[in-house]
Parts: sequence; structure tokens; C-alpha cells
Amino acid sequence: MSGIRWRVASLILVLVAPGMVMAGIWKESQPWPYPGEMLIYSGCGCADSCWVAELRSKRTQALKARLRCDCEVVHFLKVGEKERVYAPSCKAFEGNDKFEVITRTMETLTH
Repeated sequence: MSGIRWRVASLILVLVAPGMVMAGIWKESQPWPYPGEMLIYSGCGCADSCWVAELRSKRTQALKARLRCDCEVVHFLKVGEKERVYAPSCKAFEGNDKFEVITRTMETLTH
């Protein structure tokens, strides 16, 4: 790749990557105490009030449960059941212990 093309490609990446992160294109595994399962968290905007936590099988990646906040309301889905409102606001999941609260809630709802 020529020097100018490389600089243009780098500039595009620098400009686009932060938007990708803000749009929730990233995912991050969270500590989870149950072998064979993994808890994956992703953000989707609205500062800390838009996120999705998914419990998946490590082997098959199959979804087992989902806890999510849509900037206002917290929803919970267990595979095989209909999604329901878990909490009328996301306030309980805001703060420095957000990931711990999400993990504890998911554990309570699934195990």
C-alpha cells in the first residue's frame, strides 16, 4: 500500500473506530462462575444506560438468557420464554459496580 493510501486508511480507521465502539459493535466477556457458560456484555449508547448482557454456551455459543437496558427499562429473556420487563428503570445498574450488579442479577435469574 502506498504511503498516501496508508495514511488515508489510517485516518478513516481513527475517525470510524470510536463510532463503532459507541454504537455497541464491541463485546466483552465478564467473569462468570459456571463452567460451560460465558457472560458477554456489550454497550449500545445512551452513556451507561444502553447495554446488553448475554449468557451463552461456551461450546456452541447458543444464547441461554439476555438481560438488557434500552436506556430506560431493563428487560430479561430466558430462552424458551417470552421477554419480560425486569425493572422499570436502569438506575440500579448505574455506578461503579455496574458489571457486578449485572452479573449478580443474571446469576439470580438463571441459576
